[in-house]
Amino acid sequence: MHIGTNRKIKLTGNLEYDNKIWDAILDSRRTDGWTMDYELEFLAREAIQADEAIEIGCYKGKSSNVMALAKHLTCIDDFKGEVEGGKLAKEDKDVLKEFKKTIGKLKNVDIIVVKEGKSKDKKDEFKDNTIDLIFIDSGHNYTEMKENLENYMPKLKIGGKMYIHDYGVGFDDKEEAIEEYLIKNSMTGEAIPQTFLYRIIK
Repeated sequence: MHIGTNRKIKLTGNLEYDNKIWDAILDSRRTDGWTMDYELEFLAREAIQADEAIEIGCYKGKSSNVMALAKHLTCIDDFKGEVEGGKLAKEDKDVLKEFKKTIGKLKNVDIIVVKEGKSKDKKDEFKDNTIDLIFIDSGHNYTEMKENLENYMPKLKIGGKMYIHDYGVGFDDKEEAIEEYLIKNSMTGEAIPQTFLYRIIK
């Protein structure tokens, strides 16, 4: 099982707000995945402010727990799990079933729309300039990262935020695609300290 680092969240003094963040992180800890607590808290604080959010690469729903703090969340994944040495990982025989089990426990499951398939095949189902927040934890290679940037950056509203996971952990081709996109489009981004998140604001 993959779990995040246990840590206390930063309290704001707003009990209702703090409880929502904390409950979402606790739910996430019960699910397999690689997103750390600090990253989950960071995403939770962004999601709770978003009307429309998209998550690309959901696996079994660990980060979906916090992304679901948005008013509406669309989750996109082919739900085929990890491939190790050309074979499906033993624990990934039914990722979609595990994902549905995870989100099925959420009180606000009705705000989640699940789209099974490749993100590049779902892009036309979203209008441009309509999304507040996008979290990408998929396509850790040059081609898929390039496609996700080109296909989904237009979907963000001006001022909307895109977060990319697994930045700075050795996926050089993926980071090359990000750098090329930013230069080509005269944009900037930043790595979030103490996380493996990279943020681009449209």
